[in-house]
Amino acid sequence: MGRPHLEMLSRRELSLLFPQVEVVRSSWEPMVAGIAVEARMQAAEYGTPKMAAERGEDSKLFKDHLIWTLDGSAADRLERGFGLVDWRTYVESCEGHKEKKAAKLGREPKMLRGYYGNPSRLEIDVDLDPIEGTDATADNVPGGMVFGAISTARGIISTPIDHKALGGNGEDVDYMDKLNAPRRLVGKVSLDQDPYENLRAAKAEYGIDPSQIVVTYLNRPRNQHVIDAVERFGARHNPIKAGDLAPGLRASLEPGEDGVLHLLMGSGGWQEGVGVAAAAKSWGGVAEGRIVRLRQENGQDFYIPDNKILRIDDLIPGDADQSMAIFAAITDIPEFGMRGVDMQNGRVMTFAADQNERRGFRIITHDIQSLFAA
Repeated sequence: MGRPHLEMLSRRELSLLFPQVEVVRSSWEPMVAGIAVEARMQAAEYGTPKMAAERGEDSKLFKDHLIWTLDGSAADRLERGFGLVDWRTYVESCEGHKEKKAAKLGREPKMLRGYYGNPSRLEIDVDLDPIEGTDATADNVPGGMVFGAISTARGIISTPIDHKALGGNGEDVDYMDKLNAPRRLVGKVSLDQDPYENLRAAKAEYGIDPSQIVVTYLNRPRNQHVIDAVERFGARHNPIKAGDLAPGLRASLEPGEDGVLHLLMGSGGWQEGVGVAAAAKSWGGVAEGRIVRLRQENGQDFYIPDNKILRIDDLIPGDADQSMAIFAAITDIPEFGMRGVDMQNGRVMTFAADQNERRGFRIITHDIQSLFAA
């Protein structure tokens, strides 16, 4: 979907049309906080798949329907929220009600993509995941959030299509081979090098013991090369089942007081990679990726990475000082010490990349009653 009224504008002219970053951030924080509260209430009303199994229901089917409901409700609420702001929002990509889930449940997919909100000379690009960590949200375990990456107009890469002519399914590419690391490692680590060489470069730059490096990766057979490198180097493993967005954000920041360096490597979600890149662009960190295409043969899945490496300016061509990542915690987010929605005490927490903060981000605790007072 083209945007001809912006095609003749330079990057500088586009940046002048962008609303003040703090205005966008301050509007999005309460919006995603409210969606997180509603998602937690919906999940609590449904109950967990484990509870469904105890009632004698098909827990897998129950979970599929719960995830569909959570994703769709959050996407609907975001769409309504776009109409309440004083600028126009262009959605590059959104995971709500994906095609595969729709087909599985026999329903029509609902995807947010294109223009939303009020016609205006002010425009932003966003990459959305209405519920990042749908399994975590459904099971009420850490990792559930409402997430958005934001940048200037034409500031976020469009999700590639896995074209049928190339043997694909004609849908969005789902996977990215990625590398996330802090600012000090820019120019020292890259997907041009193998994971072991990147670990050597990180150790040399920080002058730390291998045991002070934690590598997060999705625990999948396709990431065995990362697992082998971490083991051989003597770094610490942090294998995860799903949800590499929060670990990617943590990996894009410098070590904390404990001196532990966090890195994220291997193949994971495409949108999560783009979301982390928006924050890394703001922080000056490392965010690189390669398209990974899924192919199936004789009942087996094969993940094939492209040769082309996408650098941070390919993923987020928008301006660094006007790019950000924002999320609200539905369940606990341990990477940042955030608690999930606390209905008993009426609190919900949001995270936003913020160059004005010493840590590079701000965490705000919102009063739930105030969020819904209007």
